[in-house]
Amino acid sequence: MKRVDIAVAAAAGLAVVFPLYQIFLLPEICESPKLTHGEAVALLAALASYLSVPLLFMLLRGRRFTRHVWLWTPVLGSLLCAVALYFLVVRSEARSSGRFAVVWLVLCAWTLPFAAAVYYSGMIVRGMRRRHEGSKGNLSISRR
Repeated sequence: MKRVDIAVAAAAGLAVVFPLYQIFLLPEICESPKLTHGEAVALLAALASYLSVPLLFMLLRGRRFTRHVWLWTPVLGSLLCAVALYFLVVRSEARSSGRFAVVWLVLCAWTLPFAAAVYYSGMIVRGMRRRHEGSKGNLSISRR
């Protein structure tokens, strides 16, 4: 497991937890904000669902599909998060497979840009650092 995988998972998880926290507090915006127990557990489960994906891929290391953990993190993390929201927050009479699929797709579409931004910004910084360390003090942008 790489450090960048944890950073991607944390970025994707926090990108979901902060808006969900605000959505859960919306009805009580005028009164004192209170989370129900199910909502608080759902927030923790949402963060844990994204953070658990790199750990799952650590168990499967050496496989071909484990090279792109940053891409799998939003997809599988969103699936686990949708399951947590489906069972912890949504009332039983409002549950449907169509609603579950929409929540999963929205979470995937929401977290994928955050995961890509963290992954590719780190990749660019590491590439620049390698290039400058190999130049022995030549910090010019252009190659000579």
